Amino acid sequence: MKMGHKTFAELIESYDHALAGGGIGVTGRLGKLHRCSVIIRRHEAFGKNRLDDGIIAGYIREISERYDAGEIQAAHANTMRRETEQFVRFVKTGNVKLTNTLIGARTILLPAFQKIVDDFLVSEAALIGVGGKITSPNTRNDMRWVAHKYFEWLSGQGFIDLHRVGAEQIQKFMLYCSETMAMGSVHNIRLFIMKLYAYLYACGYSQSSFAALLSFRVNRGKKIPETQTADELAAMLESIDRRTVEGKRAYAVMMLGIVL
Repeated sequence: MKMGHKTFAELIESYDHALAGGGIGVTGRLGKLHRCSVIIRRHEAFGKNRLDDGIIAGYIREISERYDAGEIQAAHANTMRRETEQFVRFVKTGNVKLTNTLIGARTILLPAFQKIVDDFLVSEAALIGVGGKITSPNTRNDMRWVAHKYFEWLSGQGFIDLHRVGAEQIQKFMLYCSETMAMGSVHNIRLFIMKLYAYLYACGYSQSSFAALLSFRVNRGKKIPETQTADELAAMLESIDRRTVEGKRAYAVMMLGIVL
């Protein structure tokens, strides 16, 4: 039976069995099962008998609000989010093993920057995507890679914190990316840097989210399909009378079109 088709009672039993099979002891399982039961009760209160991304997103936001209000410490909030992520991953994939946190993070950052990355990746900004859906582990690995690349670049520019970092540095970083990476990658980097700065602004690390600055469109270089063969193009060029001003202009325009 697929996880999504099980009742909540069956899910709890299967989850406990999977955690035990993953080598997690009784004490470790208790905390995870408690988080699981809190999430299930939340669903039952809304009359839901299947996991709902909207309810999960609301619960993650509530964790953030409790942390912002000073009700819980950062470590506890991160644990709650991580346990929520683990249960959601189990329901959707049947796997309790969370993604390796080192994937996409092959560089060693300054401690201040590493803390920002770690907190960002378990924040509401990273966990909740478009339409209130939970982001996939692969998407969060991409976020991790972009955040590491950005803070590594900042360190190379002599920055040890974000106090003097602003629009100029973001523009230079995006220019660096455009010169060293494919445009498809630059498009994704822009989106994730926008998410990162929304988080940095909300947490007081930055004086702006730079949403307007990062709203530019990236031309991802869609290839125009060829409609003529090389011989056909050559014949068209040969047919142009280049002895006239108009002919020379037409020839130049066609050559530009062919080369581009």
